Amino acid sequence: MRKLIYTFLVTMLCFSLSQAQTVWTGAVDSDWTNGSNWSAGTPSSGQTVTIPGAPQGGNFPIFSGSPIINYTIQNGGTITFNTVVFNSGTIVNFSGATLVINDAFINGGGSLFDNDGILENNGTLSN
Repeated sequence: MRKLIYTFLVTMLCFSLSQAQTVWTGAVDSDWTNGSNWSAGTPSSGQTVTIPGAPQGGNFPIFSGSPIINYTIQNGGTITFNTVVFNSGTIVNFSGATLVINDAFINGGGSLFDNDGILENNGTLSN
């Protein structure tokens, strides 16, 4: 019985982890909110999103939506923010990646912004 419960818990954990991530494909356009540009649909609160260095569709995301980011962004390519953004999650900008800020970017308390790449600030950055 114990082995059955353990197997069930491990299976559920693996399933929940697989549902918690979506990868940018850029298959249609650069619209962050277009679910067809993501491997598992448009990201929602708590998810981990990955922006690869070379998206399948060749388009990099442009974020113009909701001002609150409450998920983990792992950027290996280029992401552009064209709206005021309040980061209450985690953003990791890897070496060789580019983060473009065209408005105000506010890094909230308890959030993480790790920049090892290029930060192009055309707006306001508040850490």
